[in-house]
Amino acid sequence: PSWTPRRPDYLQSLIAGSGGQVDDSLTAIDKYQVNMTPFSLNGLAFSRHLETPWTTIEYGSVQEWKLQYTQYHPFHLHVFHMQVVSPEGCGNIFEVGEWYDTISALDRHYGDEGNDEKAPCLVRFAVTQAGRILFHCHTMEHFNAMGWAQVTHGGNVPDDDSGQALPQQ
Repeated sequence: PSWTPRRPDYLQSLIAGSGGQVDDSLTAIDKYQVNMTPFSLNGLAFSRHLETPWTTIEYGSVQEWKLQYTQYHPFHLHVFHMQVVSPEGCGNIFEVGEWYDTISALDRHYGDEGNDEKAPCLVRFAVTQAGRILFHCHTMEHFNAMGWAQVTHGGNVPDDDSGQALPQQ
């Protein structure tokens, strides 16, 4: 007999069925590619992101982010846990369907041996709180390697950055 832990409401699966198939039928999926280096986020210097959000995301949406090079720059997300949705998981310890706040996975390869195309780690999370969402490299020497996303509600930025859940409409 297998045991399945009871999850809190904010950690309900974003993967369809028990077979681990990724559910693309969710209506509000925003997809982003995230490449971090010690000096940049998607090729733009981190200093650009001090006052300006990397992106704006909508309250109530489901985000799917492709995380690349996390073996060198462990990706840490504040406020939300990320569910691994890469069909084969992300490296040896990040299993498909499980929830994490930091991903540090060896880059995988797709397909045949010798293929040098790097496979990103696909993660999803549901946006259930408002305000600024901080993310950064979790290597101490790279403490300045960070960015943030602004969560909006109906296209409006909340009056404060308290991070409190917004009322459902």
